[in-house]
Amino acid sequence: MEKAPQAFLIALFICLCVAANQVAIADDEALNNSVVLFNYKGKFLWDSKWGKITIYQRALKLKLEACGKAGIGVDGKLGKNSRDGVIRLLSCPGFKNLSVDADHSLYGTVHTELWKRLLPETPLPSVHERSFALVHTHEGTDYDRVEWNYDTADDQSALTWGPFGATVGWGNEIRAIMIRVQETKPDLLEDLFGDEFQTVSRLMEKNPGEGYNLLKPVYSDERRRQKFKQKLQALGALEPGRAAYEWYAFQSDEWLKPNLRRLYQLISGAPTEATEIDYVFFLDLGAHASISRGRITGAQAAIEAEKPRIGRPLSPAERRRVIGQYFAGQVKKTWKKDRMGRNVVFYIDEIGKENLTDEETDAWQRHTGRRASDYGLSDIRKFYP
Repeated sequence: MEKAPQAFLIALFICLCVAANQVAIADDEALNNSVVLFNYKGKFLWDSKWGKITIYQRALKLKLEACGKAGIGVDGKLGKNSRDGVIRLLSCPGFKNLSVDADHSLYGTVHTELWKRLLPETPLPSVHERSFALVHTHEGTDYDRVEWNYDTADDQSALTWGPFGATVGWGNEIRAIMIRVQETKPDLLEDLFGDEFQTVSRLMEKNPGEGYNLLKPVYSDERRRQKFKQKLQALGALEPGRAAYEWYAFQSDEWLKPNLRRLYQLISGAPTEATEIDYVFFLDLGAHASISRGRITGAQAAIEAEKPRIGRPLSPAERRRVIGQYFAGQVKKTWKKDRMGRNVVFYIDEIGKENLTDEETDAWQRHTGRRASDYGLSDIRKFYP
């Protein structure tokens, strides 16, 4: 009778050991399958105030403080402070089994398993959202950023707004975005702009090409100039304003969508062959440069000319390098180095820094110094929007 309890305890101990071992195996498997989303490697990654990096920073700050540890700043810039915060977090309850050695590929990164643990109710940052963060890092203009351009080198833009540079001149995107806001939230623009709503109404009603002259009187009056800028910035800070901006950029056939469609013509069998890095490269290029049919033809010719030189089909990174070099020669001379440096971001992961030309290396280091892989983007995974 005395042996039964002892046998029971032994059996219970074995069960607990097996259960603990199974949990450990599950944790190891989860880490092995975890994928990097953002990785600070000396150059901050800058997202919108309303982007996934900002959401992540806010959650990390709250969790650290609840754990009795120093928090982090919440500014949309993923840098050393955020990286150190992750490392501190891994000694907090509920996160200790995500701890890895300093030489592990996930060390200090924002990866999928960490995101699920920290933000269980928030979807993982999508390919588009991480691509947006990279483009935003290059452009540095959030939805609440507005600049007048009259009497500058970019005079014909008149007014520039937001992450993809919507203008009153050139493409007249600001007019179209306001029309979309008016359709979805009829009272918003009048309530927001007040006595300048008449100007907004005329901008929406007039021919798109009249925007430059229509806003010139606003710019000429210092008080009106500042007020109009502040109101447009306020529109960008509102969800309906950002939604209209995104809709016009990616769902209408009038702005970035046609650029992306043309650029994907440069990939044979794009629906099954295009990769994540192809998407972010095309998004960055399409937001920064004019994508005309003539330029697509020129880039196609450059790709075909490269094939016999290397004696085999181009890899995705090699193809992007050729496309990037072609477009760097097509943009304004003042933008060439910037475009060249940005291009390198999208092929350095495969090509390797040691295989860049001195000109490429200098442009990359001066203008960005980042890699697509810093945003968890890869050629291993196929992606076609």
